[in-house]
Amino acid sequence: MTMPNTTLIFTFLKTRLEQENFPIVEIYWAVNDVSLLGELDSVSENDPLYPSIVSDRSYVSFYGDLSPEALKQWVTTSCIFRGDDFDKISESLAGGTVLSLALYNGAPQVLTHIRDGASYYEKTLIGTLAKYINGKYNALRALLADDIKLIYEAGLHNKPLESDDEVNQLVQEITRNLQQLKSPAA
Repeated sequence: MTMPNTTLIFTFLKTRLEQENFPIVEIYWAVNDVSLLGELDSVSENDPLYPSIVSDRSYVSFYGDLSPEALKQWVTTSCIFRGDDFDKISESLAGGTVLSLALYNGAPQVLTHIRDGASYYEKTLIGTLAKYINGKYNALRALLADDIKLIYEAGLHNKPLESDDEVNQLVQEITRNLQQLKSPAA
């Protein structure tokens, strides 16, 4: 039995989000006339990517709580936090602070729930972290929207695939090809 054409793009997105440590609780996407729970014509003008969504006819959004492990990794690899900031953010996360990707006022964004009793310094750090992640989130959304548009334009979403293994193999091949295409040596 041939897999539906949404399976390839969904699996590609899920794989890329897992590689980037983003949540995969809810994934919405649309490209031209193919979509999974996404409608290009219903995207809010409040979405920071709205102009490119309209012009490129490609949309990706995903939601869910961010894992403390991913947050700690991003704090460690970013150049905006100092060493003692990591300790304070780790303490905050262990104490119940949660950062989530959610739809708010029609725009996908990072929402925070800071633990009770947090200091002003801690609140400031979490606010800075949320802004950093919001930029990372929207940059990844734009990149993935471009990627699924390339998959669509190449007609790969219509390729008959008989099994999950075939889907996963094609996703690996697409990921490799996109990395080569975007590498500086290309």
